[in-house]
Amino acid sequence: MNKAMIWVKPMDTKNKIPYRFASILPVGIAIALETLPSGAVCVFAPNPTDRVRQTFSYFDLTPFGYANFGPFLTAIISCLLLAAVGIGLFRDGAGIRKLSLALSLASVIASLLPLAFGIEYFTLTAAGIALCLALEYAALRIQNKQHKERRDVPVSD
Repeated sequence: MNKAMIWVKPMDTKNKIPYRFASILPVGIAIALETLPSGAVCVFAPNPTDRVRQTFSYFDLTPFGYANFGPFLTAIISCLLLAAVGIGLFRDGAGIRKLSLALSLASVIASLLPLAFGIEYFTLTAAGIALCLALEYAALRIQNKQHKERRDVPVSD
């Protein structure tokens, strides 16, 4: 009797959503941190000797208006990432995995953009956001690697 080889391992639908739910937590925490009013920083100079440091939410357009584009871009990209990961919970496909990975990498890069102005533009909240988004990127990379390994392993009937 000749057994055919199946190259796609059947996925257990019971464990599918809890396994992927772990990848939605870091981006959810990052968005929660982005809503806090202590993430984005603008440094104003009312006179040549004084400097006033004000913090804003990542969703506030004030830093964006003062050419600090990183926080607002991070907020927008992380919301798109949350939507992509949420769709990926219920729909498994290479396109949604690639989109999630690209958005995750873009959000990590955008979250580090305020460092281009100097360390005084980066708060502890911003560091937490960058860390959460980096964890999200790592989780998505691991999931993609495990998905490739699961797909490439031959399983007999």
